[in-house]
Amino acid sequence: MNLLICCSSRDEIPSDFLNIMDEIGRILQNKYRLIIGGCSSGMMARIIPYFKNYEIVTLPIYEEKIPNNSSNKIIYCSNTMERTNNLYQLADIILLMPGGIGTLAELFSTLEEARTLKNNKKIIIFNYKDYYKPVLDMIKKQEDLKFKDKDDNYYYIISNITELEGVLS
Repeated sequence: MNLLICCSSRDEIPSDFLNIMDEIGRILQNKYRLIIGGCSSGMMARIIPYFKNYEIVTLPIYEEKIPNNSSNKIIYCSNTMERTNNLYQLADIILLMPGGIGTLAELFSTLEEARTLKNNKKIIIFNYKDYYKPVLDMIKKQEDLKFKDKDDNYYYIISNITELEGVLS
């Protein structure tokens, strides 16, 4: 089963956001084939070592930041839209961790693809330390104003490791 983890690639973020990836890595290690969209820095760098089998979907501009491990597959894409589509298509489960603009793009693209295609991908938004609260409030407002159906909740919102284990079991 392929697990896509969308997360920050920045090293400068608060250490607790990096450390949560170690906790996630310990409980998920080698239970899934990791799909990740970037490079070996930030939260991405923290999660990759826990998986023997992974695939990186990236852009050539990040080539110098990719872990040097020839036993794992690297897919190069010509632009971020192609990259996001490849990530989505490869994934069975999508775990959205805190991140920057790229992660937000992946979050909204993932939600829209799942809503439109009505496939059975398991989508998990990890609202660690209420990181996604403003986004989730906006989605709730869309529901309240009828811009979004209330029954379109085809994703899980979690805030801790125990809830992650429950959703994945």
